[in-house]
Amino acid sequence: MSVVSAITIVQGDNFRPAFRIGTRTSNSRPLIPTDLTGASAKLQVRVTEDSVTPSIDASTAGGTITITGPEGLIEVNVPGTSTASLLGSYVWDLEITYADGVVQTPVSGTLTVTRGVTRGV
Repeated sequence: MSVVSAITIVQGDNFRPAFRIGTRTSNSRPLIPTDLTGASAKLQVRVTEDSVTPSIDASTAGGTITITGPEGLIEVNVPGTSTASLLGSYVWDLEITYADGVVQTPVSGTLTVTRGVTRGV
């Protein structure tokens, strides 16, 4: 099952979403983390699902995603220089490749990039 999430950032800000991957036995139970030891992850942002070139391309291989395996934690850190030219609505998803080769997209959604108000001196 994939969770859908809407994210809004300001143009030029770092894009730093974090995700805890796991399961629940019911809504009232705490999340049981999925062990992501040995996994890799990619997060891409595109204007539409059919866009050829991603507007943001983050990955563990590229150093913009870190995974804390036993905690099921995935942290994305895309610098503001990568969002400075973005403005408007985009789509994104996060794809995990587990150590055993299984591929899963546990979360996806929309990214809205708004114009900032504060300007340089």
